[in-house]
Amino acid sequence: MGNLWNIIRTAFPHWILRLMKFWLHILSLPLLSSCAYHSLEGRVKPVYFSTDSVVFTDTMVVTQRVAYLGFMGLAFPCLETVDLRNGEEVKTFISRPTLIQKEDVEFLVYPGEHIYISADASNQYSPSFSTAKKNKLRDSELSLLKTFRQIEKRPKMPYRSDVNLLLNYNFQTILDLEKTIKAQIAPAERASQILFDSLCAAYHVSPKFKKLTKDYVHNRYDMVVLSHYLTYRDTLTAHDVYQSKIRELLPKVNGVSKTSEFNWNLVYNTSGLYTDMFPENGIRNTSVTYGGLQWCFDSITTNFTGPARDYLLSRLMFRAYTQGVDVSSTYRKTYRQYCMNKEYRKIIARTAKSTRQTQKNTPASPNFL
Repeated sequence: MGNLWNIIRTAFPHWILRLMKFWLHILSLPLLSSCAYHSLEGRVKPVYFSTDSVVFTDTMVVTQRVAYLGFMGLAFPCLETVDLRNGEEVKTFISRPTLIQKEDVEFLVYPGEHIYISADASNQYSPSFSTAKKNKLRDSELSLLKTFRQIEKRPKMPYRSDVNLLLNYNFQTILDLEKTIKAQIAPAERASQILFDSLCAAYHVSPKFKKLTKDYVHNRYDMVVLSHYLTYRDTLTAHDVYQSKIRELLPKVNGVSKTSEFNWNLVYNTSGLYTDMFPENGIRNTSVTYGGLQWCFDSITTNFTGPARDYLLSRLMFRAYTQGVDVSSTYRKTYRQYCMNKEYRKIIARTAKSTRQTQKNTPASPNFL
């Protein structure tokens, strides 16, 4: 090998050798990044979790795990889960900074990080998160969302604190409560944003963290009123206003025109709104309902616009492919015409290719009774 390098050195000028070394270095990077690989989401890297033994003494929770929305939320409501193990480090693969949740506590994790999970036994084993190597800046960022969740003041649902109000009501009572709840949403969001900004200043978070969480509060409470409608669904249906009330919420998700503004709260809101509009024929029933794909596709394009439509159509296609539903060339073409989100389209294209490859490699079995 040494003789070969000497021959190369004498055959080429010095500047060409430097250029060759540079490109060899660039080309070797994918090989050196052996801990990363490509998935349906593109290039992913591992994030590692180690757990304090105190977490496993919580007898109220049999299986200790963390969960997150993968595939840019297209698998909703299904979550990717990671089972934690006492005394062992476990991992999952993510393609971008991801909000990961244990119980109802969230924390923002970057690809490649090593996260340590502990719990407060004196406070119902409330989980806490830090970096395995005790990075002070990241430890502050990992604890910020938990602190915010503990002290934020969400819009109050009046009937939940008043049993008599919940049991003794009429149609006018429902309308009055609706008005009260709607009036609380905007002030609550403003107050929560001020709180969140003050916590970011107090915890000295990085500019990167601020950028990734700038929409953490925005649209957080928009669908509180939907919960109100669901609680009194029977009465609203009897007065023939249930569906119209739900449809009044469509502008909240259809009013967003830029993909960059379609945050995680809007992902949840859009999915919840669509499910409640079509509880019997929703995306989750695509694979078991006759004509399900066509019906769902048309219901989405009829009622939703912009990024909300891109998301729901992509979620529908993802569900269809992963459940083995036959997607005709007409709908594949129509989907590409409607969906303006390039990242969604890439995931769907990879999913379709993976499904076709799986079907090709699966031998046909006799159809026994």
